[in-house]
Amino acid sequence: MLWIDARPRAEWQKNGVPGSILWNLEASEDAQAFEAEGAMKIVENPDVVVCCSNENCGISRQVAEKILKLDLGAEVKVLRGGWQALRDARKVKDSTGGP
Repeated sequence: MLWIDARPRAEWQKNGVPGSILWNLEASEDAQAFEAEGAMKIVENPDVVVCCSNENCGISRQVAEKILKLDLGAEVKVLRGGWQALRDARKVKDSTGGP
């Protein structure tokens, strides 16, 4: 399964899911680079989960839509509750270390 983190870069670097890739919609980031790296990874592993900070964050849904438009045959899911849900379930730690 490929985890895609839609949070800001600093948050992903701090405590992203190990092995995840970053793909957010921040204006300061390179959207084409996210798409290129993401497409290569998705071809290798078409089971994708996109997450952002919490349930109120809609960025993960927007990123999921971008992935689906690439038409790579991926099964894309959005993690309900986002990274907050992972932390609350003790699946990740809120610490430094990064992906």
